[in-house]
Formats: sequence, structure tokens, C-alpha cells
Amino acid sequence: MTAQADQRVPSRFRRSVRMVVPLLLLAMLPNPLRGDSPLTSTDFYRVYLDLPGVQEAAQFREMSDAIAARLSDPAVPIDHRAALVNALSWNLEGSDHAGALRAYWRDAGLDPDSMAATPHGAFALGYLVAMDTYMQPSGAVPLLRTAREAMPASFTVAMITALVEAQLEMDSSWCAVWQSGDAVLSDSTLTPDMVPEARTVIVDYLVLYQPYCAEGSDTPVTATDPCGDAATQTELNDCAESRYAAAEQELASVVTVLTEMMPDGVRERFEDDQAAWASERDAACRRANADVRGGTIYAMRIYDCMTERTRARIAELRARMGE
Repeated sequence: MTAQADQRVPSRFRRSVRMVVPLLLLAMLPNPLRGDSPLTSTDFYRVYLDLPGVQEAAQFREMSDAIAARLSDPAVPIDHRAALVNALSWNLEGSDHAGALRAYWRDAGLDPDSMAATPHGAFALGYLVAMDTYMQPSGAVPLLRTAREAMPASFTVAMITALVEAQLEMDSSWCAVWQSGDAVLSDSTLTPDMVPEARTVIVDYLVLYQPYCAEGSDTPVTATDPCGDAATQTELNDCAESRYAAAEQELASVVTVLTEMMPDGVRERFEDDQAAWASERDAACRRANADVRGGTIYAMRIYDCMTERTRARIAELRARMGE
């Protein structure tokens, strides 16, 4: 494979959907998708849109002083705090809402490390870190465990911690995704401090992974990793292409299920938007890797970029299903 790999990038699926994706269509998918994320596919903030700051956070996805103040106020109920972070959401390009909260604390004359050691501060900062770095949120775990130790009876804290742990488990076992949440759902000692409708949003996602806990049915994601034995740059390039092809095939399957059940007019608009999305994905990956164009790692970098964006696109389709 050569640096001309970008010329072979398929362009069948393009641009973000600006339409409502019916829940019924997505519910018909036979199993959870690798592009899914326990952190990005559980938009329970929608249940809390009438609370101060939640609608602002969902609309602008920015850490305003008002939102930071509510996250810092120990009097704000824990599930309201969780809804604010959930509404701030995630960004494929990455975000730093956690850094913005720490900056707010500094500007307010508060010591960020001391705030991060408080139960409410540890929870808010930990959940923000998880959403900021949702692809690999391990940095959030110590903060959330601090909150969990300080608030051992809180269902909300336990469930958000479980979602982060489930996110980390996705690379090894789909069954473990369900088990992380089920351990919380089965704990009768926890105080139900999250409204039932928000809890349902989370459970409806996690339960998709329950069938993988049947004996012999679990699917370790890394078991078929084409890059496991790659040693040379050529092999790394080839396995990166294989990863991308698998992600593209998965996206194609999702699109096929959706389009086959759409009315003609809706189907055409959906397909046009998909085509525009893929065109922008390909162009963005070429721009992001222009500095290594012509080098031996260029093809690998292009394919890795497109794989990440394709998996995030699958997650986005599901995350928007309630809009």
C-alpha cells in the first residue's frame, strides 16, 4: 500500500443527518454496534430539559459560568448535575469541558484540586473527563470512584461510574457492558436519586448487550483484531485498511436497514446527507494528515482517521434517535 491510499477512499456515505431517525427503525437492529458508546448513546439529559442550564448545555455544548456554578454547587441534586454534563455531551474532535470547570474554579478563587476532592466536585469533573475523552475515558475512573466512596448510596453516581466502566469494557467483552450496568440495577441498597424516565434511557441501551452474556455467546472485540500480529509498516497499513473496511461495512448495514424502511422522499434526503457526510469525513482526514502525506505511515493514518469517524457516525445515528 502506498501514499495514494486516500485516492481509494470510498465515498458512498456522506454528511450528518438533519432529520429525525425514528426509534422504531433503530430498535430493529439485531445487536449493538461497535460504534456505539455507553457514554454517547445514553442521552438522558432530555428528561431534564426543564431544569436550569440543561437546555443551554444541550444547545451550545459550552461550559458557561452559569453551568459551571451549578456543577460546583453542592446543593444541586446529583442527578441534575449528571444531566448537565450529559447535555454538554461529547465531540468527535475532542473537548475540554473538564478543563473549563477547573478554570472556573481558579477564577472563582477556589483551589481546583481541593474542589476535585469533594464528592460533588469529583463527580462533576470525573463525568466531564469521561465525556471529553469518551474513546478512552480511563482518566475519569479515579475521580468517579472518589465520588462513589463519598456517596455510596447514590444510584446516579453508581450508574455513571458503571457507564464509564462499560465504555472501557467494550474493547474486551460485550457481555461486560451489560454486567457493569446490571450490577447497579440489581443493588437494592442504592437510593433511587435519578428520575425513572432517565434511568429507562440508560437501561434501554445497556439491555442490548444482555444477550451476549448467554453461555458461549460473548464476542470479544479484540479477538479478531487484524492488527494484532502486524509488525512492519506495510502490515500496519494493511490491517488499518481492514479495520476501516469492517467499520464501513457496519455503517453500510445500518444505512441499509434504515433506508429500506423509509418513504421514498425521506430515503433520498437521508442518502444525500450520508453521501455529504462521507465526503467531509474523507476530506477532513486528508487535511488532518497532510503533514505526513507521501510518507510510509500516511495510508495507516488516513484509514485510522476514517475508521474513528465512521464508528462515531454510527454512534451519532443512535445518539440522535430521540431528536
